[in-house]
Amino acid sequence: MVTKLFDSTIISETQEAMDFMAHVLEASTEYSVIGKGPRRQDSALERGLATLLRLRSRRRSRQYELPDSAFAAAVDRIRREALNMEQKESLCAKEMKMKRCRSIKRALSAVLLSIALTLMLICSSWAQSTDVRRIGVLTPGGDFAPVLEGLRQGLVQLGYEDGKRVTFIVEDTKMETLDPVKAAMRLIATKPDLLVTVATSHTTAAKQVAGNIPIVFTMLTDPVQSGFVASYASSKNNLTGVSNNVALLSGKRLEVLKQIVPGIKRALAIVSVKESIAQKSFQFLAESANKFGVQLNRRDVTSKEELEKVLLDTPKGSVDAITLVPAILMRNHISLLVEKAIKDRIPLGVHTEELVKKGALVSYGEDSQLIGTQTARIVVKVLKGISPSEIPIETPERPVLAINLTTAKTIGVKIPREFLERVDRIVE
Repeated sequence: MVTKLFDSTIISETQEAMDFMAHVLEASTEYSVIGKGPRRQDSALERGLATLLRLRSRRRSRQYELPDSAFAAAVDRIRREALNMEQKESLCAKEMKMKRCRSIKRALSAVLLSIALTLMLICSSWAQSTDVRRIGVLTPGGDFAPVLEGLRQGLVQLGYEDGKRVTFIVEDTKMETLDPVKAAMRLIATKPDLLVTVATSHTTAAKQVAGNIPIVFTMLTDPVQSGFVASYASSKNNLTGVSNNVALLSGKRLEVLKQIVPGIKRALAIVSVKESIAQKSFQFLAESANKFGVQLNRRDVTSKEELEKVLLDTPKGSVDAITLVPAILMRNHISLLVEKAIKDRIPLGVHTEELVKKGALVSYGEDSQLIGTQTARIVVKVLKGISPSEIPIETPERPVLAINLTTAKTIGVKIPREFLERVDRIVE
């Protein structure tokens, strides 16, 4: 019987079949699927069609999940109903007039053709879900590289391996402080399914050119106050992601330095005035300095040359410590700060472990790789079709305390035992 469905007579009645199917689906949905109206005993056909309708609906929402058991159950119901229909048709041929039988056959054929079309839609959606999704990444690179590493690892853990279910298109600006808008435009030209941005400057660039493409940001400072999103609960736009606490923790980093060297009275704070994160961070640092009785020696810079001049003009003994005010300019030239701190035998406090590995004494703040892994979970939600505005903004799960014992020995600082017991990472 099924093979007879596809002759020219039946195919010409596709619209009639779809109309009939819509009627049956509407009835089964109204009375049994969502519980509206009086309860009645549904036929196997209605239940099967309703099951397929729910599967198709989930497909259209791009939540690409098709449990084998659900699909098999739906197909099994349809097969059983098809056998019942053949039996009814045979009985019809014997007991009813030929004209009436042809009418029933046409109706039954229409139903089965509708089922076939529904299955085609499901299979089509399933095929689309196996397509490789394109993830554009806009990053400063350099010391931010662990973010991308964590993102890749996190996606693999969630079943999205690079080259199979996803592919990455990466624009790395090599820690340049220049406007990364051109890099963002190159990414947009590749037509990615979504963008992942690292750092405030790169999120700003992507937002300018991305249009409606979903953006999952990470390492973004104060997204609400900066105007990127409406609130942490809902962005109200196409952005979501993981912010950072780097500015908020600036005061805490000064406290950490005081715990290691209680005698700190004066600290050098160099501010990259063109970077908003530096301005925000200094506000929190100043509040903490006032609380702990530390005099901040603030110096504003806009370039490497100005940074070098500030360090040269700061004589040995004029400050007791250097507290790094987070900025890409400072990260780019961390070696200058490390060299000054070691030469003057004073502690240098920073905000990320990557800089401790380069010679800074201590860091308290973000773990870039863990933030990348955390971001991967949000990326998967977006890939499954959830709107960014429906995904709350997250903050780093916890800050990390790291210490460089080699640097401590070099500058003659003895780390208190109770402090070492709280350290998460030790660099030697």
